[in-house]
Amino acid sequence: MLPSTSAARVYEGAAWAEPLISPQTIGTHLRAAAQRYGDTCCLVEIDAMGREVARVGFRALLRSVTGRADQLRRDGAGRASHIGVPVTNTIASVVDVLAVLESGAAAVIVDAAEPVGRREEQFALLCGAILDGTAADGPLRRNDPVLDDLGTDPYPTALVLFTTGSTAASKPVAQSHYAVLVNVLATIRHHGMGPGQAMACALPISHVNGLHFGVLATLLSGGTCLLFQRFDPLTYLRALAAFGAQRATTVPSLLQSLGELRRWPTLPDLRYVVSAAAPLSARTASLVYERGHRVVQGYGLSECMNFATTMPTDVLGPEYEKYVLGARIPTVGHAVHGCEVAILGADGVPLGPGATGEVGIRGHSLMTGYLGDDTATEETLGSGWLRTGDIGRLEIAHPARGPWLTLVGRQKNVAKCNGLSVSLEEIDRWLGEHPGVREACAVARPDPHRGDAVTAYYVAAAVGAPTTDELVAHVQLRLDGHTIGLQVRQIDEIPRLRSGKINRRSLAALL
Repeated sequence: MLPSTSAARVYEGAAWAEPLISPQTIGTHLRAAAQRYGDTCCLVEIDAMGREVARVGFRALLRSVTGRADQLRRDGAGRASHIGVPVTNTIASVVDVLAVLESGAAAVIVDAAEPVGRREEQFALLCGAILDGTAADGPLRRNDPVLDDLGTDPYPTALVLFTTGSTAASKPVAQSHYAVLVNVLATIRHHGMGPGQAMACALPISHVNGLHFGVLATLLSGGTCLLFQRFDPLTYLRALAAFGAQRATTVPSLLQSLGELRRWPTLPDLRYVVSAAAPLSARTASLVYERGHRVVQGYGLSECMNFATTMPTDVLGPEYEKYVLGARIPTVGHAVHGCEVAILGADGVPLGPGATGEVGIRGHSLMTGYLGDDTATEETLGSGWLRTGDIGRLEIAHPARGPWLTLVGRQKNVAKCNGLSVSLEEIDRWLGEHPGVREACAVARPDPHRGDAVTAYYVAAAVGAPTTDELVAHVQLRLDGHTIGLQVRQIDEIPRLRSGKINRRSLAALL
């Protein structure tokens, strides 16, 4: 059972009981979009070669969703409060997710590319029924779950998404219709999304950014989502040009791949690309800027629906150069509507501007809780703030814009070497500043003398590849390599999760 999150219902310093929007369902807004935009195209499915596979308009999408929901009800969906949905980046999967919501259940979403055993284990714990396979009209399979309860919160659960598990085991995040809609509508307003605008989405819709920003925000604003089955840099850019995309939702690793292409097609419609899920470096942003386009960075978690903060979209010229291209750590911007962001001290009390501490979030777009894990929910939400585990600082960039957030690391990405707390992400950045390094990732390894020691993996740039001794010396300009037991190793590729985040657990396992 999910605990109520009423204790955390504070926004901008005041307790709230009245919602920002009437607590409608996602389906209510989909119906309104279908009535308003009719047969206008809302989804285009694009294959790995950049070719259109299928497209659907708003009215046709709604017909498919309601028809599929009717089928699920006939198959017994009404007896399950949670239905497992394995998804791919296809129109059929979008229909499945929306149909589960239309049937009155919550959709527990897992990437169909996950190993079958892991996927089945997640579904078996949570779901009263499971969509069998990813084909259109796949049958419903009954299951006797360990947990099958929508909870006692007055705002019913719509989606359950799993945290990516880059540094710890993934957890099922319960998201209410209300919280999802508050964040999606705030995102639409922030970006000025609307009819006739195309969004390129190559991120997996099993994760919050791809589903909420790429698909839901685009649909509910009357735009067209270009849904890529798979990302390939060259065909992706060609598709952006062919379909006239105004925006693209990306992660830094995708941007790095795009920036390394020598030539880009002319993209006159592209206003900017949005980056999230992992830290954006000034060097990656500069690669894109040299091609004539800006990167607008955002920050958030599944636990706060998606974006907690995002850069203003009108930051241009010298201001953009200051806060993005010329910054050692580019900013992630200010809080979005419905979210309040603060920097918390060790006692959980907000600190003043310029102080460094844990990022806390509260407001209208928080998760209901971790499904089936009251202890983890209490640890994360019990103080009244969502304790993110991210370390940052708030600074006044412009009085009219509110304080901007800069992220400097994660609490868990720390090695304890001879009693010294060493930020692994700082080492990532220091190595990444070397012109011969394409990307880098440091991990902690057990050491009998130091407690922890540090091993840093790097991928060499195409030209000017450094030796490991050069990189050790580069780090030692800032930190004593002997104190942290620094080892540097070259590898062909930094492992990443499907969400685009670096998979430190996978690297640590190499040790």
